[in-house]
This record gives sequence, C-alpha cells and structure tokens, in this order.
Amino acid sequence: MEPMVNETFVARNPDVRWTLPLAILGLFILRGMATFVTDYGMARAGRSVVRDLRTGLLGKYLRLPSERFDREPVAMLVSRRSSVGGMAAAAVTPVASAYFFKVDLTLMFLAFALVVLWRHRANIERLIDGTEPRIGQRGEA
Repeated sequence: MEPMVNETFVARNPDVRWTLPLAILGLFILRGMATFVTDYGMARAGRSVVRDLRTGLLGKYLRLPSERFDREPVAMLVSRRSSVGGMAAAAVTPVASAYFFKVDLTLMFLAFALVVLWRHRANIERLIDGTEPRIGQRGEA
C-alpha cells in the first residue's frame, strides 16, 4: 500500500494516478461479470431441474390409461404432485439460504417453511403412513 500511496499522492506520478482508478473500475466490472455468470448458471441449473421433473411427470401421465382421465380431472392429478414439490421446496429453501450465508433470508425462509409444513401436516402423516393416494388412485378429500 505504501508505494501506491507515495506514488499517487506524494510524488504525484500521473501514470499511477490513472492506473489506480482504472484498476478499481476493472475490479468492479470483473465482479459484475462474475455475479452475472453465477446468477445465470444457478438459474439455468434450476430451470433444467424443473424441466426434467416436468418431463418425467408428463411421461408418467402419458403412460396412464385414458380411463384414468375420465374418472379424475387432470388438475387433481397435478395438484397432488405439486403439493409434494411445494413441501420439498419449502424445506430445502432455508438450507440453501443458510449455505450461502444469507442469515436474514434464512430466518424468513425458515418461518415460511414451518408454516407450509404445518399447513400440510395431514398430507405428511398420510405420506409417512403410506395412505396418501397415488396418481392412479382416487383420494378422499
């Protein structure tokens, strides 16, 4: 630090006077690009996971007999799977937030996860007991 301060402020070297601000500007630009790349990469990975899950679910629906859709609306079939997916997402979000050291968000996500899991406690009990209706079964609402 001392040579940089001496050359910039004491000796008033014009080359160093321009090099220092440009170096700081370059660091900010580099940091911005790195942030963009990491955000884009995380979003792409998330979209890939969702796409794969949707493709798998659609494949399962396509293998069901057509009579299944006559007996139960598609919305009921989809809502069962999205309910489990929502509970899983609510449980994982605080962990992911804590992993990235976002303490304020972690507390908020933890409170949200507890509310979601509390509201779905009957579903969770049926899942543990093995009595939660599957896609091909009719549920008792």
